Amino acid sequence: MGNIRKMYEKIRVAIGPTAKKLVPLRSATGEQLTDKKKQIERWVERYSNLYSKERHVDGQLREIIPQLPEMTELDIPPTEEELAIAIEELASRKAPGNDNIPAEVVKENKAFLLPYLHKLLMTCWLEAEIPQDMRDAKITILYKNKGDKGDCNNYRGISLLSITGKAFARIILKRLQKLAMTSILCMRRLRWLRHVKRMDDSRIPKQLLYGELSQGKRQRGRPKLRYKDACKTSLSKCEIDVKTKDEIAVDRTKWRATVKELLCSKIASGTTRLRNVSDERKTTAVQNAAASPWYANTVAEAVVPRSEESAMKEAASKGLSRAYHEMTLLSLTDRLKRRKGPYNTRVNSTFYAY
Repeated sequence: MGNIRKMYEKIRVAIGPTAKKLVPLRSATGEQLTDKKKQIERWVERYSNLYSKERHVDGQLREIIPQLPEMTELDIPPTEEELAIAIEELASRKAPGNDNIPAEVVKENKAFLLPYLHKLLMTCWLEAEIPQDMRDAKITILYKNKGDKGDCNNYRGISLLSITGKAFARIILKRLQKLAMTSILCMRRLRWLRHVKRMDDSRIPKQLLYGELSQGKRQRGRPKLRYKDACKTSLSKCEIDVKTKDEIAVDRTKWRATVKELLCSKIASGTTRLRNVSDERKTTAVQNAAASPWYANTVAEAVVPRSEESAMKEAASKGLSRAYHEMTLLSLTDRLKRRKGPYNTRVNSTFYAY
């Protein structure tokens, strides 16, 4: 009961295969197309125009939108653990892309494929280039069950992407979601705190937030955090004095501006700290590789900045065969500039109309 997929599989077995009929399409000028080759050319024209539209953003809008600090932690090379989690989160029983490799095959052989996939991911990451097979999409069209079947606008195109490319993209997505969600939660929590402060003292939310235990003590050990404790943590992160927060919270505009400004400055200082830690690690890796042949031969990956590439070449000339002097960590900005464009969509030569 409740297995819809199994039910449809039984129906297909009982009915048998259904013949796919070619429906005459109309060209952009309204001419009917019955030849299969011309219909494919029409679909290519349709989706090439649909996915190749250039988006222009007004320069004045860019000035109005507040600029957030650069997130340099996004440049940290992905680990095998991140890739393993991304593979496990891939949806099963989904149509594959051009490589015809379903997600079940990758998930079942994850232990064997993980080192090779991670090596491929690191190559794409450092060279700022994605293989064309991972950027292409196989498009299958489905009729929307309304309107003229000869009109291409009445069909829904489904892009089938490479499973490997989906796993790589999921790593970037999870990083972006984590950074954005942390900042959003902190800002929303503080804004709600101001809203509660301006409530009447008889309101239950204010009594719960400002209330204390009338008798008894909290349990020993590390107690569970209250919402009040989470608010105090957010206040300390934004360097807002807990004693003077009530005075600022009375003015709605001032409170919102203060929270936003302090939160952005806190993020900027955090990214600077992470950048310094990353640079220190790179310098240490270069020094260890140049001083110890054993270290250079046993380190799996040595990511070095471009400014010290010459030092790594000198170390390699002395016999350090695995100094990895070509492994250069590019900044996120440089990577986006060097990338040839977004995911290209190459229309597959076969279309099915249902």
